[in-house]
Amino acid sequence: EEIDMEPEFVFLSPRAGDPGIDHGLLGPTYGEALAWEGRRYQSKYQPLLYRVGKHALIETAAMWRSFLLGLYTVIMTILRMTIIPFAERVMILNAWLKSKVVLFARLFFRKIVVPTLFFCGVIWDVITNSL
Repeated sequence: EEIDMEPEFVFLSPRAGDPGIDHGLLGPTYGEALAWEGRRYQSKYQPLLYRVGKHALIETAAMWRSFLLGLYTVIMTILRMTIIPFAERVMILNAWLKSKVVLFARLFFRKIVVPTLFFCGVIWDVITNSL
């Protein structure tokens, strides 16, 4: 296995104009050199198919994420504008009907059921006492 030794000398021209900043690892000079070396590494050591495939995969994942976020937004809009107000109205109607049914049942029980039971009890007493 042969080791590729590349004798290269790269002169970095200062970007900031201040030697303290230019020679620092976080300065713009070193950052630009690091970016250049990264691009050189990609073009020299990574196959073209890998770079294109990686880019396509990232783009596809980003498009799916955008699609799913859009779908979520549409579903939530439909829920907020239609289903949730409909459910609220059904609950209000249910509460209103419940109050009316309870009122009707109370009146029905007091005016019809209680007198009917009382009348049946009187008839029962008459029949059992006469026998």
